[in-house]
Amino acid sequence: MLAPDPVRYIPSQKDSKFLASAIAMAACGSVYAQDQGVYVGVKGGSFQVDIENASDPTGGGFLLGYNFGKGPAIEFERNSSGSISFSGGQNIYYGSAEIETTALYFAYRSEGTVFFKVRAGLLKEDVTVNSSYSGNDFGESDTGLSVGGGVGVNMGNIAQLEAEYTIIEQDVSLLSVGFNLRF
Repeated sequence: MLAPDPVRYIPSQKDSKFLASAIAMAACGSVYAQDQGVYVGVKGGSFQVDIENASDPTGGGFLLGYNFGKGPAIEFERNSSGSISFSGGQNIYYGSAEIETTALYFAYRSEGTVFFKVRAGLLKEDVTVNSSYSGNDFGESDTGLSVGGGVGVNMGNIAQLEAEYTIIEQDVSLLSVGFNLRF
């Protein structure tokens, strides 16, 4: 009597696609390891202002960074909010404001084609207000800790696209999309 064939595992189409994807992701991780060097970027997004009766303006900025290789980097960043309008109900007071930020961050990006980014640093915030209530312009400055995080995509060896959320202060944050070029 002949013995039956041993049970063999035949991968399904779903298993084959998963295995091919895993191999491709592992290969891309080493291809897009962050090399040392300078990078510059531009970003735009929405400032989220958590103050009653204040608008959430769009703004933009730039960054200049240096990657130490395989993840850690230092970044200098400058952003401006554009005009924020506010009112105190039934037009008791109204006006506009603008936020400008200057920051120095320590950042870390994971390796791979798709990567995660976290950062923390020191941020200086300048707020200029034009109010009908006080009848004149005034401004304030504050310096403090800022943190953020996001995801990005390496587009070849010289370009990156990033989406980030940054906490500027207790009631102001920035949701942005940026494009970086490495040199």
